[in-house]
Amino acid sequence: MSQQLFFNKLEAFAENVAYIDEKGNSFSYHDLTRISDALVLDLESRELVLCVASNSSDFLTGYFGFLRKSLVPLLLSSQSNPSQIQNYIDVYSPTYIFIPKGILTLPDNFQKVTHHGEYELFCNSNNFSKLHDDLALLMTTSGSTGNSKLVRLSFDNLQSNTDSIVEYMGLDFKSRAITTLPFNYSYGLSIINTHLCVGGSIILNDHSLTEAAFWERYDKFSASHIGGVPFTYEMLYRFKEKLFGNKSLKTLTQAGGRLPANTVKYFANECNDRSINFYVMYGQTEATARMSYLDCLNAMHRPHSIGKPIPGGKFLITGENGDEIDAVGLEGEIVYEGRNVALGYATKKSDLILGSEFNGRLNTGDLGVRDELGFYYIKGRSSRIAKINGIRINLQELEDFLSIYALTFGVVSDDTKIYIFYEGDVDKEDLVQEIASHLRLRPTSLVLKELNSLPRTISGKIDIGSLSQWI
Repeated sequence: MSQQLFFNKLEAFAENVAYIDEKGNSFSYHDLTRISDALVLDLESRELVLCVASNSSDFLTGYFGFLRKSLVPLLLSSQSNPSQIQNYIDVYSPTYIFIPKGILTLPDNFQKVTHHGEYELFCNSNNFSKLHDDLALLMTTSGSTGNSKLVRLSFDNLQSNTDSIVEYMGLDFKSRAITTLPFNYSYGLSIINTHLCVGGSIILNDHSLTEAAFWERYDKFSASHIGGVPFTYEMLYRFKEKLFGNKSLKTLTQAGGRLPANTVKYFANECNDRSINFYVMYGQTEATARMSYLDCLNAMHRPHSIGKPIPGGKFLITGENGDEIDAVGLEGEIVYEGRNVALGYATKKSDLILGSEFNGRLNTGDLGVRDELGFYYIKGRSSRIAKINGIRINLQELEDFLSIYALTFGVVSDDTKIYIFYEGDVDKEDLVQEIASHLRLRPTSLVLKELNSLPRTISGKIDIGSLSQWI
């Protein structure tokens, strides 16, 4: 493992503030490395450590300790239930387990090694991890909460994506982010990595944006950066006076799904007027975090775009046969190439010894086009195409059409009917007629269902997979 990796160079920032904990105490980089390294001092390197992540100082210092010791963290959500955690333990046989106290009763073969604040570290000395030399981190994909599928990320993936984000956002030691996303989510983790890579700081927070405690921390500790998914921006709009009332705010970032164009334009214009950076970004866990970005000025004029590739990355538009489409405006699958593309997936323990299977090339599954200036636009998911009575329907485009009603919709199909789930009040008969006319379908091919609350993934997106249970 190279000593040039960002987490091995934290000592360079010495007395800079690295993080502000839950109680409002400030800790320097010297404190961060001291606490992190003490935790892992007697642990064996190159072993798998299963972690239940939280936006806490105990987890933050544990995470960096594991990376610096060349252990491989497997990050799970704090919302995981005991059976889900146990499933990952059964499938991957981690040597170490790092979890908050009392959330899971472990088998007798796991012995407690130490406690770390609210966390406990356990070891099964009979387990042995066979890991590829390049493997640095294991993460679930945003939709894989019910199975054991993981994304295998390398040291180079982490470093290259961190470097790219730092470059296009212009982060430095004055950058200070407040946490709004889970650490086990690739976008949330990238905010941590990028700020600590440059000697900046993190305000640890686990409060919702609807809570006064969030805005108190935001103001008191002078946050300069807030990142969020589309659902976060619904909240930020509601609290826009508080958001923009803090003069320390320098940057807003958005990823984790498509933000409505009118919302993009609103925040882009507001940020432009206040000399605040605003970035709309596109990424996947399989690309470590981010693949493209759209800056404030371009977001004002191209609110539907995902922007251009990050430094060091490249997009291709490919046809059904896999050949590149050179022509502007022709739709195909978006393929990304870059050093941040993951090694591949894992579904069992023996997969952890594998090297790169993606070979720096990721088929995103998103359909898109490129314009004449090199900006990219997503038109839908290749897996979200329905065929109703011979008519090909792009379900993502239908959701975009429905967005004019200022309601929240989720659309699925079984190729016999299209099912439209929604929150809020709507005249169902009129809406069915509108949609049928728009799609040129018979109204009998459409089913509208109201839900009190649409299910969401960890990133705040509508959980399309879960909607199928109501068909």
